[in-house]
Amino acid sequence: MEQLIYLDTHATVWLYTDQIEKFPAKTLKLIENNPMRISPMVLLELGYLHEIFGINVGGVPRTFLMSLFRPAV
Repeated sequence: MEQLIYLDTHATVWLYTDQIEKFPAKTLKLIENNPMRISPMVLLELGYLHEIFGINVGGVPRTFLMSLFRPAV
């Protein structure tokens, strides 16, 4: 049965930066076999981390997240 997977901040960053080895095998299987969505809080948290700590993953948080979105088919 298909499940909708909501990614939190660290999972989104790990996928974007190709650090899939950080995921347990069971989690990878779920990610590979189910549709994914990014939690709306991810944008807020990435913005906070960028502003307060200077963390920079893929540029400005909005640019980073927009690169992950694909139009629904």
